[in-house]
Amino acid sequence: PIDEKAIEGIKNSYRIFFIMQKLAKNLGLEITDDEVMQEFVVQAYMTPKEQSYIDPSGDPQEVRQRVYSHLIEKKIKDYLIEHAHKE
Repeated sequence: PIDEKAIEGIKNSYRIFFIMQKLAKNLGLEITDDEVMQEFVVQAYMTPKEQSYIDPSGDPQEVRQRVYSHLIEKKIKDYLIEHAHKE
């Protein structure tokens, strides 16, 4: 049986991802390979397994995408917080 809630959740995740990418581009925010690697190291080796949002033994492309998405979201939030106080 098809889990409609799961499918809708996946669709929403993709929508949010593409919206965040567009917003980051419009704001001039970029994620470097070094930032991705540093965050991977933090999540894989310095964060307790139950608190990490990645599984370091998982598919490398999927792990990289999760780290990248996390960093984009964090940069957008940081940008919005920083600029909310200036106006």
